[in-house]
Amino acid sequence: INYKDDDTENPYNMAERKVNFVGNIGVLRKMGFTLLRLKSSWECEVCRYKDIIYLSDRFIRRKVTNESELRANHWDYKFHDLLSGWDESFIGCPYTVCEFELPGIKCLIAGQVDCVNEAGEYVEISLCSKKEIPELVAQSWLHAYIGGNQRLVHGVRGIASYENLVTEVNDDKLEDIPRKYEDGTWKATAMLGHIHDVLCSLQDRVQEGHTYIFRNSGEERFGRSSYYITEAPEEHELLDKVKKCVS
Repeated sequence: INYKDDDTENPYNMAERKVNFVGNIGVLRKMGFTLLRLKSSWECEVCRYKDIIYLSDRFIRRKVTNESELRANHWDYKFHDLLSGWDESFIGCPYTVCEFELPGIKCLIAGQVDCVNEAGEYVEISLCSKKEIPELVAQSWLHAYIGGNQRLVHGVRGIASYENLVTEVNDDKLEDIPRKYEDGTWKATAMLGHIHDVLCSLQDRVQEGHTYIFRNSGEERFGRSSYYITEAPEEHELLDKVKKCVS
């Protein structure tokens, strides 16, 4: 989407483009991936302004103390650095804004870009152990798909938690991922369908002029995740922020 246009002060008109939701990749990815990981806990702020629903990710920070997990996180960051070409002098990260559509729903989504290859394609990068391949590829594919990436590059290291040697690097077109990696534990269309169902539910429940906390408690009931939505306390200022940013 080109936000810079000399012919008009506001080239992107959300009302004209019939946008229903505004948010970031992380919120939608968590919604879709909950279908595979029912007990994952997450929450986001939600408000409705001028009939558009805004989603703001709220991180539930978990302190990592397990040594093998700390090592895995370090290897993942290093793998990203080596493949993307970023170095320590680079501050921040590049972002993209794109339209993400589901049946009857259009979202304006912002997200981080891992890198852009020589062909100008947006690339998502990930690293996992061999035993994590199905789950990691599913999560990475969903993240990349929502963010408008064209390729997924994922490295594979040994099965044991202490194995840091990357033994395999796969560079796939995003459209080929479901056919190549769906193994019965995940299905691309099911994750997208779950996002669609959750967003439709929010359209019915979120009222104009209010801010809510929407969360997945991590409780599993009858093989389904447990979602809760409550009106946010006054200190949550998402609606005020939206009003300042949106004319």
